[in-house]
Amino acid sequence: MLKTHKLFLIWQSDKEAQYLTDMLHQGYKLRKARFITQTFEKTQSTDGTIQLDYQTDSDLTDYLAIAKAAGWELLTTYPALQGKWLYLYHPDVQAQLYTDQQSRIDLFTRIRNHWTAFGVLMILLLIGPSFMNQMTLSRSIAPMILIIAYLYNFVNLTYRIHILKNTTKDL
Repeated sequence: MLKTHKLFLIWQSDKEAQYLTDMLHQGYKLRKARFITQTFEKTQSTDGTIQLDYQTDSDLTDYLAIAKAAGWELLTTYPALQGKWLYLYHPDVQAQLYTDQQSRIDLFTRIRNHWTAFGVLMILLLIGPSFMNQMTLSRSIAPMILIIAYLYNFVNLTYRIHILKNTTKDL
């Protein structure tokens, strides 16, 4: 087993998928992904591709049946925002889960919507009591860091959606 520690933010799923695919080609197949830790099993170098997807829990069973019928193998999942990140392997290096711009826009919009609901709740829970209780600066730093991280991800998701929409218009 090999463990690596790499941080991929929610809008960097393509970068994470490329890293995992590169590891697969080097003979390390993903077995588990948790926040910044990836656990790999040593295998022979394998062709193919790993792609990431995000699905809500309510859509998961049907989605996985469709993915399996299309040749995708579920490697692992990572729960997030009332859904799961899916790590899927396909033996064809050219295979893609999202083959058109609109489906990618829909993916990032779905993630942003879930992320926004989480962010609003987080802001209400973290900032509201801080101001009401007049917390000291040292106790309010952690909530502020979380809020900045939320905003950073939200802005980057929105930017990715904007770029994809503009690319679609140019086609």
